[in-house]
Amino acid sequence: MTDKQPADEYTDEPCYPPLFDASTLGRQRHERHKWYERIRSLATVEEKMLEISKGFFNRTERNRKVRVCMLDGLHERYNTLPFQLNCTRTHLIRSGGVDQLPHLAAMTAVDQLSADQVDAIVQTVKPMTIGAIRDVYGGDVPLRFEPYEDSRRGRAKRDKENGQRMVDFLFRAISLTANLEHLHECQVDYRPRCDSYWIKGDFPADVLKKAIRKSVLKKFPGRDQPDDPMDIMFQYIGRPYMQVRSELPLREFVGRNDPLCTDVQVPEFPHDPRSIGYVYEKRNPASIPGFWPSDPCHFGLLSFHTRERGLVIEEMYGKEALAESIHGLGVMASFGWLSALATSNGFNTFNDLTYPMTTQTVVTNGQLWSFYVYQLNTITLGLDFEKTHRNICWAADEMKLFETVEDREVKGFNDDVLRALVTFITRKPTEVEFNLRPNLRESQRTEEEMEEICKELKYEYSNRPLFSNVPETPLWEIIYKKKFQAKIE
Repeated sequence: MTDKQPADEYTDEPCYPPLFDASTLGRQRHERHKWYERIRSLATVEEKMLEISKGFFNRTERNRKVRVCMLDGLHERYNTLPFQLNCTRTHLIRSGGVDQLPHLAAMTAVDQLSADQVDAIVQTVKPMTIGAIRDVYGGDVPLRFEPYEDSRRGRAKRDKENGQRMVDFLFRAISLTANLEHLHECQVDYRPRCDSYWIKGDFPADVLKKAIRKSVLKKFPGRDQPDDPMDIMFQYIGRPYMQVRSELPLREFVGRNDPLCTDVQVPEFPHDPRSIGYVYEKRNPASIPGFWPSDPCHFGLLSFHTRERGLVIEEMYGKEALAESIHGLGVMASFGWLSALATSNGFNTFNDLTYPMTTQTVVTNGQLWSFYVYQLNTITLGLDFEKTHRNICWAADEMKLFETVEDREVKGFNDDVLRALVTFITRKPTEVEFNLRPNLRESQRTEEEMEEICKELKYEYSNRPLFSNVPETPLWEIIYKKKFQAKIE
């Protein structure tokens, strides 16, 4: 008996080590869950993000990138909506009219203006909106690339610019007219970097994965079988035009344990994502919701997206396919932003949410408007986790703000679109009684250590190439030293 051994080796209750499956797959799963718990135990968002970025598949070398499937919002292929719903585990509810969206159908005084207040703002903003439509669509504003004015590229650029001008005007006009306190305290981002990554399971193994598993099985029996399902890491690259953030979250639309969030079905997609045009890349997985973790506004209120790429889909596949693609854009934009926001609040694809997060999404080209509300209930979608919750997206039918502009006269103006915009923009975030960031605490590291972590994190997220460019050799050195070996005095 040594001096370091405790005097009392007995306790009132026996303490046993944790039990786990002792098979090869069970030990591997146990090691992965130990890493997930290590990520949860880290104090700050920066430490968690850096650990995930460097720790995938036991990466030890700097700049050793991971194979990810690249996702965008509006994908220019036919019938991609089932895949987009599957990879985000989202149940889409087509609510019909915009007044049937959950927070418009049941307005409360807690987070919404009254109907009379909304109508007063609509009547104030309507004449200004008609004037803006007349200027944007009735005037002859040239494009920057005049040779492409009548081409598909020119029409797409025109759609994008018109949509951005109308979003700018309407957001400013409604915000200034409403004059609400929470709008003065919000942060507004224009064209931010919105990236998000997550792991989704239940996909069939591709040819490369099967070959790797077969070679491993020859040396180590008991590993994954070649035909077992596999996880795919997705990297979403968003292109929002505007994002509005606040320090408090929006109220949930339904309870996280409601049957709508636990029992509904999600479309199946038992195919390789490359079959519908998605590609794989080697890169560092990054999750950026438009700001770094030091920003105080960590919750999303509203985001605006343009739909200029829909012209290609409409010409190739028709209007019905375009409508489905716009729904896919609403789903991907909402999930991508909310999952990145969840990362900035201490959650990630290995540590699930403890409460639902919600946001509002608007897709427009200035004349056509699509409205979505989204509730994120889970972001742990891999094979290592239980599939108990689903994410919910409510989609309203597409609406026209106006029919046409003839001789600088706006015809067929739709007050319902303006009323929906007023309701979306003026919706108030609410205070909650629980901890919004339960996985975070004050760091014990020094200020110099945190600065070094932030610097390394930004380098990882920059996704710079794995090699350095060859330094340029001056021309005089090539001539006088390498070619002719001149004697320089």
